[in-house]
Amino acid sequence: MNTVRVQVPATSANCGPGFDCLGLALNLYNIFRFTPDENATEYTYTFEGFGADILRAEDPKKNLIGFAMDQVFATAQEPIRYGHITSETLIPPSRGLGSSSTAIVGGLGSSATCIVAGLLAANYLSNSHLDKSEILKLATEIEGHPDNVAPAIYGNLCCATGLKNKVLNTVISIPPELHFAVVVPEVM
Repeated sequence: MNTVRVQVPATSANCGPGFDCLGLALNLYNIFRFTPDENATEYTYTFEGFGADILRAEDPKKNLIGFAMDQVFATAQEPIRYGHITSETLIPPSRGLGSSSTAIVGGLGSSATCIVAGLLAANYLSNSHLDKSEILKLATEIEGHPDNVAPAIYGNLCCATGLKNKVLNTVISIPPELHFAVVVPEVM
C-alpha cells in the first residue's frame, strides 16, 4: 500500500477564559507519513525537525502516534496495521502549540498533533471510517480534554467540552483578516 500523509495544525489552547475547552488552530503544521508494512510486527519511526534528537531517544513502544493508531484499530475491531512512521516536526515542541517533544504515552506533555495524526492515519486505513465527532471523542480520551485536539481536527476556533460518552464541540470561523503571531522562547 502507498504511504498515507497527514498534516496537523499547531493549536493554542486555554484561550482567554476557556481553560481546557477553548482552542485555536494556526497555520503551522507537523507532517506525518505512514507506510504500512504487512510483515512488520511493530511501528518504527523516523523523526525530523524540532526535537528530533529527543524523540529518537524515547521508547518507540510509548509513542503517541502508534498508540492513537492502535485505538482506531481497536474501535474498528480490526488487526493493527504496523509500518513505518516519519514525523516531520515543524511546530516548536513544548511551547504551548500542541506539539510536545515528549510525544509518548505518560509523558510530561502530550501532543495533539501526534494524537490526531495517528487517529487520522489509522482511520484512513481501517474499514470503520470514523467521522470527525468519533475521532474527537477518541482524541479527547487520549489527551484528557479537547482544547488542543478539537482545533487540530476541525481547524478554526473551537469550544469543546468532554462529557461521559461524547464531546460537545462548536467551531467558530476565524475572519481571514485576523492574523496571529507566535513568540517562541529559546528556553523550555
